[in-house]
Amino acid sequence: GGLLASGGGDNIIRFWNGYTGEAVGVPLKGHKYPVACIAFSPDGSTIASGSDDNTIRLWDPSNGEMETELEDMHDPVVLPPIS
Repeated sequence: GGLLASGGGDNIIRFWNGYTGEAVGVPLKGHKYPVACIAFSPDGSTIASGSDDNTIRLWDPSNGEMETELEDMHDPVVLPPIS
């Protein structure tokens, strides 16, 4: 608990301590357009992000590495919670 993620117009996902508001961890870079949505896996080991670049990316938040990229999503990307 307490870890928040944000993404937006700068195409970068950032992590924040929900209690102190301080930036934590490694920013996730790779989207070419604004980040539209973010979801955490239940155990926090994977982050999914959807972007206006028509991609969904899966990330390892511990090291900032992109694990998977799904390209050419033709409809707006909306991510449900990961289970």
